[in-house]
Amino acid sequence: MWNELFKIEFISVGIVDILDIILVAFLLYTIYRVLRGSIALNILLGLISVVIIYWLVSTLGFKLLAFILGKFIEVWVILMLIVFQPEVRRFLLLIGRNYGVGGKSGLAKWFRGKNLAADIDADLKAKISQAINTLSASKTGALIVFAPQNQSAYYNAGVKLNAEISVDLLESVFQNKSPMHDGAVIISDRTLEYAGVVLPVTEQTNLPKWAGLRHRAGVGISEQLNCIVLIVSEESGRISKAYNGNLYPNITNDDLLQTIDDGLKSIF
Repeated sequence: MWNELFKIEFISVGIVDILDIILVAFLLYTIYRVLRGSIALNILLGLISVVIIYWLVSTLGFKLLAFILGKFIEVWVILMLIVFQPEVRRFLLLIGRNYGVGGKSGLAKWFRGKNLAADIDADLKAKISQAINTLSASKTGALIVFAPQNQSAYYNAGVKLNAEISVDLLESVFQNKSPMHDGAVIISDRTLEYAGVVLPVTEQTNLPKWAGLRHRAGVGISEQLNCIVLIVSEESGRISKAYNGNLYPNITNDDLLQTIDDGLKSIF
């Protein structure tokens, strides 16, 4: 049969079996991406341990302990949905944003067209890079998010500006005396849409020790929203970027320009 590629004694492997293995591997990898660096991974290992213990005590005939653990396992699906609610949400977002209509690999290319991303304002990119380099040189902390429009449900909106982006505006927002300097700015559709925005903070435990609240907020919003984030450290002036739940520290000027270009392309 077409489905049987080869057979080893009583085991036969076909195309469907190979596809099944690939899909399961992809699913496990996606779950790992969602859970890595968070306390949820330890909780999952704890649940797996309970299942293994239940199997052992059932096999050995410990009826009372098996009964208690069995009642626990009966509701494990509900428990997982409660305990892993943020991770389940992140898992669905990761699938949707990478392979859905809004993802880079999805149907968006068919709806937006191949040449849409090419029409990027070079002057706008120069303004943003100049502002970030100035903030970096003065060790002024900054948090800039390139996000699609109408995504304020993912963060607590600060001050709605809808202002034209300029070097002076970006620098003034993050000056220490500005009431909005501790928050993030949201750039969307060629405008500075919000300033002073409070972002969700990541629960990852594997970030560098020097990564403070600003960096954790940048990673946090990139876990939940398909966005690119630029972060300037207040302590060292180093420029980092966050994307897809990962932190990329000490990016070069070429990386900065490419990141800004990618960020602008992602929101048009």
